[in-house]
Amino acid sequence: MPDASTVNLRPHPLVGEFDTKVRSALSARTRWEAKQVDFFRLRHEGLRRLNKPFPTAADMNWPLSDMMIEKIKPYYVQQVFANELLANFYALRRELSPFNGLAAQWFDFRLRQRTNFEHEIISVTDYMLVTGKGILKVRWDEDAKQVRFDSVDPMMFVVPTHTTTLAEADWCVQVHQVSEETYRRNPNWRQDDAFIRRLMTASPAVNSNKESAKFAREGITHVVDDQSIVLWEVYRRCHDNKIETFIMSPLATDVLVRDLMDLPYDHGRLPFVEFNCEVKDKGYFASRGIPERVAPLQVSMTRLWNEKLDSLSFYGKPIFVNDNPLGNTGNVRLVPGQVLPFAVRKVEMGQPPVQWDGELVGHRITAEQLIGVPDAGLTSQMNNNERRTASEVNLIGTLMSQVVDLRSRVFRRSLAEAFAQAWALYVQHDKASLDYFYRNELLALPPVALSEDYRIEPLASADNFNKQFVYQKKVTRFQMLQNNPFVNQGELVRDLIAADDPQDVKRLFMDGDTQSNDQMEDQAGEIGRMLIGFPSQVKPVDNDAVHLTILRQFVERRVITGEPFSPELALLFLNHANLHFRQLMQKSPEQAQELEAPMQQMAAYLGKVVAEAQAQMQQAQAQAQAQQAAPVS
Repeated sequence: MPDASTVNLRPHPLVGEFDTKVRSALSARTRWEAKQVDFFRLRHEGLRRLNKPFPTAADMNWPLSDMMIEKIKPYYVQQVFANELLANFYALRRELSPFNGLAAQWFDFRLRQRTNFEHEIISVTDYMLVTGKGILKVRWDEDAKQVRFDSVDPMMFVVPTHTTTLAEADWCVQVHQVSEETYRRNPNWRQDDAFIRRLMTASPAVNSNKESAKFAREGITHVVDDQSIVLWEVYRRCHDNKIETFIMSPLATDVLVRDLMDLPYDHGRLPFVEFNCEVKDKGYFASRGIPERVAPLQVSMTRLWNEKLDSLSFYGKPIFVNDNPLGNTGNVRLVPGQVLPFAVRKVEMGQPPVQWDGELVGHRITAEQLIGVPDAGLTSQMNNNERRTASEVNLIGTLMSQVVDLRSRVFRRSLAEAFAQAWALYVQHDKASLDYFYRNELLALPPVALSEDYRIEPLASADNFNKQFVYQKKVTRFQMLQNNPFVNQGELVRDLIAADDPQDVKRLFMDGDTQSNDQMEDQAGEIGRMLIGFPSQVKPVDNDAVHLTILRQFVERRVITGEPFSPELALLFLNHANLHFRQLMQKSPEQAQELEAPMQQMAAYLGKVVAEAQAQMQQAQAQAQAQQAAPVS
């Protein structure tokens, strides 16, 4: 490594500029940081009692925040992964419409099997629920040749004070803490030894001067030991809306760690997506996490729990008094089978003034209603003996579903942005790898389908957290729409199977070709029954177009080979074809119109056979009547 004296460490104006900007932004968010520290402790450790009433008093923490977070977190994750595919694709150009399904399948395979998306979205969800905001970084990993997702601690992410939404931020900074070994393995970072020693120098104690102290953040602006290096990865938006990036260190405010470069992504966005726990007033830090919203309830529940345990200490170990003033209570030892030296009397404590369990249940119900926990409020009641009417239950269910749907809508908006950035990176960098597995089959995405001209909508749904509810909803819809001529019956069945287990779709569902072959075989069997004079029934689920085509082909073959048609068979064919054609007119008028001309030709031929037979029958009947009327000689 070259010595520091041989390395030209030219001061860069951007380093000093952003050192001032970042420290000012950190100073402006001091109150938010202090709250996050308290709420982190509230979730993991709880707020302990400052003064115990007696040395052995309980010092417990009711983990309300942690319970709420762990209860709601699977709801978000289930939204993402409950469906067969992660997203729907909608082509913005007509020529791409045939590839909507293929693009969705390829994208699903890449994200599930070739990225760390599943792990990182869980981490982002946890940050979002705790702090009110999760940050997901979406980047291209050139070494692994795949999209990579990184969950960023919001405490280690800095934006300008005036920022409203991250997508519109003028600049942002991701703070990294790396070891010396990690730093030296990156050839893109300045590697001279003197500079690295400078970055690893532990900062002296923060000056007691308030103006100096308010700009310092341990782990962000300085390190407290010589075992790690703090780096700032800066992204800034230029006047032409182009994004530039560089890396600097707060301990070297004159030199760049990595040179300034344009962000090498064509989508032109900051490579970060924010996930907000709620949407209310404007502001980057406006969103509140669950600990902040339920903190008063958790403090109250913790106090109730500790006081309940304190009372149990008194009730479990009663107090005795001695009515004899000459007795020494120090000689009393409460041991089973022990004979007391003098009479003692237990102090009656009376009934507790508060129903501890009822108060705790009331606090929990309040917290669930405040946060809008899915399905809360239907079975939990303040008075278990109070019966609710069906209308009341339906109203509560409707209101809770609206709360859940609103939370899902906010989450889906951020998820769509993450998917859009990931797809843009695939379009730019991954055009050579188009093979993918879908339903255990190796397929390939056509190169023309890998285009930016899609609108991507996550398939996440507010109902996905309750799989049984989703399945029951699909069963009800299937029962209502079964045999409906205006509904695609195949997709209705596929949707029902996927609601139970998406993997069973391939095993159980028959595609159009398989169904067509089955329908052809069914019509062949119906023709066989009509050949022996038995009328065949037309079923509502029949593919009428296939049945009519097979029927017409059979008639044409008989005409070509010269095989005669009996009047009975012609009449059965004609009635059967008419029923199929009427049913097709209800299901698909366009398809019926296409088949109308060949069906008229077939009907004309069969009608001619029936008419000739009827004419011969009438002629025979007339001759018979004439013979009967003739005089007998």
